[in-house]
Amino acid sequence: MIKARKGDRVEFKRKGVMEYGTVSKGGSNNIAVILDGGEMNVNGHVSFFELSNKPVAMDKPSFIDKWGIKSYTLQKGHDDSTCFFTKITLNGKVVGEVLNDGWGGSSMYRFENRELEKQLHNDTKKWFQDNHCPDIIEATDSWIEWVVNKKPYGVLADEFIGEYRRIYAKYA
Repeated sequence: MIKARKGDRVEFKRKGVMEYGTVSKGGSNNIAVILDGGEMNVNGHVSFFELSNKPVAMDKPSFIDKWGIKSYTLQKGHDDSTCFFTKITLNGKVVGEVLNDGWGGSSMYRFENRELEKQLHNDTKKWFQDNHCPDIIEATDSWIEWVVNKKPYGVLADEFIGEYRRIYAKYA
């Protein structure tokens, strides 16, 4: 029997089809797995799963890859809204932090170097534009959502941004 750790890749058969996912809560008894694509969570005894060597889907290298997220923490905010804190990295070095207090309104960005903050916002806007999505409000917050909650589970940038394109198309 395996002991699954957070971040391990696993596989299991469901209705005769092999499913792949990433462990979001590990252990030696019951574990939680987010299936590739990031849209479905499954829970079960660790014996239902096997470790997998199938890699998660990844985008081709991009200019946005120089930016990263470190130490992301999430809590319930006011009226069950999202409250989070994270550090932003540039080429692996922490350059700023982001706080959303969960009371509505925009996230708060704190960078010692304001030029780096502007560069992050410009790069995330360009990332959306390069993926055929119009300039959106709070592109950096949306990029954080992708990096934390979608990219680790094989949701490619074009798939993630495609949701925004579909929303814009409804109101165009």
